[in-house]
Amino acid sequence: MKIGQTMDREKQEEKSHSLLDFFKFPQLRKKLCIITLNWSSIAVAYFGLTINISNLGGNDFLNYFCLSVIELPAFVLGLYLMDRWGRKWTNTLFVTTAGLFCLMPVFMPPRLKVLIMVASVMGKFGSAAAFMVIYQQATELYPTPVRSMGMSIGSMVSSIAIICMPYVVYLGTYNKFIPFLIIGGMCVTAGLLAPLVPETLHENLPQTLEESEKFGVGQKFFSCVRSTKRDTTDESEENAGGEPISS
Repeated sequence: MKIGQTMDREKQEEKSHSLLDFFKFPQLRKKLCIITLNWSSIAVAYFGLTINISNLGGNDFLNYFCLSVIELPAFVLGLYLMDRWGRKWTNTLFVTTAGLFCLMPVFMPPRLKVLIMVASVMGKFGSAAAFMVIYQQATELYPTPVRSMGMSIGSMVSSIAIICMPYVVYLGTYNKFIPFLIIGGMCVTAGLLAPLVPETLHENLPQTLEESEKFGVGQKFFSCVRSTKRDTTDESEENAGGEPISS
């Protein structure tokens, strides 16, 4: 009964909020912009590199196989680092990695087809790992009343970006390095902004809009991930003798 009452209360809270709430709260608005940009950049790299195989030269089937098989180790490593380093720095690492590797072919001679292919595979590696992290990070950053709206906005904007990718890849008929420049530029920009959101691993996640505004305010930019999750009420508890309660 208590669980049912909690679920009904959360549904009522979701109905009472709208898209305008993202623009009323500065911290929530910043998180929406950064997460949506990262989500879109990762999607552009993930799908853009896949359909760009025709501009890589060589065997298209072998290129597609290499770009696909690299996803498995990317998911494993992303899952491992996400729970060790946290969501923020793992996402920053992989989206920046994808961007830098996508920019490398821009400065390579066209005859170095093997190195261009390797750079594309590593770009796909970074985007695949970041894709898994961004879903988890977005879910934890958005408070309960507007979580579904925030996820929907990120999915919608990234889908629009993906729709534009065939046209971006077509620009490769004029210069094969134009798609790499656009994809790499977006990912590097997203990687520079990714650390500006708070870390969520082992933290008490915000449940209301007011809590979301206060969440992460005290975190340092290069703060380390806490080893265990602590409840805010337990942190302030003291025993009768005035000494902190040992964990």
